[in-house]
Amino acid sequence: MFSIVSMWDAFTTVIGTSHFLKLEDDIFASIAAAVVILAFMTCTKYIWEEKGMLRFVLMILWVTAFGYDIFTSYHGNLIYILEGTASGQQTLFLWGLTILTSTSPVLISIVLSD
Repeated sequence: MFSIVSMWDAFTTVIGTSHFLKLEDDIFASIAAAVVILAFMTCTKYIWEEKGMLRFVLMILWVTAFGYDIFTSYHGNLIYILEGTASGQQTLFLWGLTILTSTSPVLISIVLSD
């Protein structure tokens, strides 16, 4: 089930990236960004278990990737589900949906490694 939700996360990351970077005509860059973000999120457990300087570097990259994922997924959900505008209640719903979908690749990482 997490994999289906992760696909939605990747889809909304593509939409959010495309809109944010104004790349509507060049979807390839948005897809590449989503693949990189999804790779970092699905490697969460391995990144957290690293030692030394590599862990420090990977954690900085992971936090950056997670922040980017949250930002672009929120905007992707806003654009795709609510056509770009949201009321107060809808904004709360979108943040909840975004957090749940953005954490699903992280949960895949944890579940599959055990």
